[in-house]
Amino acid sequence: MELQRLAQLVASGRDPLELRADPAGLAPERLLVFELTGSVQNFARAAGQVPGLELVAAEDLDADEFDTNPVLYMLISDATAFRQILSLWSRFRANQELPEGYAPWRNLFAQIRELRPWGPQDRLSPEDRAVLSAEEANALGMYRVELELVFRATGNAVEHEATAAVIQAGGAVVSRARIEGAKYHALLVDIPGAEFARIINGENNGLITAETVMHIRPQSAVHLTLFEAQPAAQIANGPAPAGEPIVAIFDGVPLSAHPPSPRATLGR
Repeated sequence: MELQRLAQLVASGRDPLELRADPAGLAPERLLVFELTGSVQNFARAAGQVPGLELVAAEDLDADEFDTNPVLYMLISDATAFRQILSLWSRFRANQELPEGYAPWRNLFAQIRELRPWGPQDRLSPEDRAVLSAEEANALGMYRVELELVFRATGNAVEHEATAAVIQAGGAVVSRARIEGAKYHALLVDIPGAEFARIINGENNGLITAETVMHIRPQSAVHLTLFEAQPAAQIANGPAPAGEPIVAIFDGVPLSAHPPSPRATLGR
């Protein structure tokens, strides 16, 4: 049966199909992108009728009045089931009847503008494209960008593949960062103008097609505000208050025997 593997996956209950609002930490080679028609709530209701489909963190999927093209992501670990969902979508787009038992998928598909595998258009957001478009090359004609990589428990192979793609494009790795707790792995790279133009123009070749790259972003900037150090004010120690206090303010400074603050006093 054409959809047998998808049916087995759904029926097993061990590996549910998960829809998420954030693709972070997911494997793009098994990632489906759902471009919605605009109503997250309607889509969530339809998703709830599909057996084996889970909407992760549904409470975080409230409609955003500024988001005219909401997107959700589905991670499917089984390659056969991945292709079968795309096959269902193709049937729906062609106005063909879906197989028996898959009627709930029709209601789900009715809330979708496009369903496709994760691809180059997902690696560079419109906001980041606008920022990068304003970038100027340095004296060597190179542009600096950040490549956020697909996070893996062992990231050596991912970083090696991404580095090779950068070198093949005529670029060079400037620095790397990997934060286990945040599941973040990235490279800061310099790339030539030709490769930079391919990324900005959305061409379907070069770095933007590298499967180990999750996102391409402008270089992060850290802004520091410096203040001139001022000498500590000298506070004269007066006599302790007499009598029983009627109110007290507890000092939260984690330093013993420090000079008293005018507010950290007892009053009568």
